[in-house]
Amino acid sequence: MSAEEIRGACEVLKTARQLGAEYRFAMVQLHEPPKAQVLAYQPGKTTERSAFLMVLDANTGETHEAVVNVSGGTVVSWVQHITETPPYQPVVKVPFWKHREVKKFRFIVLENQFHGF
Repeated sequence: MSAEEIRGACEVLKTARQLGAEYRFAMVQLHEPPKAQVLAYQPGKTTERSAFLMVLDANTGETHEAVVNVSGGTVVSWVQHITETPPYQPVVKVPFWKHREVKKFRFIVLENQFHGF
């Protein structure tokens, strides 16, 4: 996806769902079209482009998945993940200024797993 498409997908979602500053876009990537659509592609013809977004509410820890039709400027789906009941794990809310500690912790955990501790 281009930077313009990524910005566009985020703006469509912010507007449609009235997302405030507390929402973070943890992931934005191309939403793969159905295989039949890919196989039917013909050079020179335009195809609809969609984005898959993972969105985190930094205040509540709620997470959502969304699909945005970038070509049409519409939200195709918006699903909240339930993170407080098994088998899901709760979202870890860490202030962005503590990211170094999180990386350090992750390294230690992975290092311990690697050595079998």
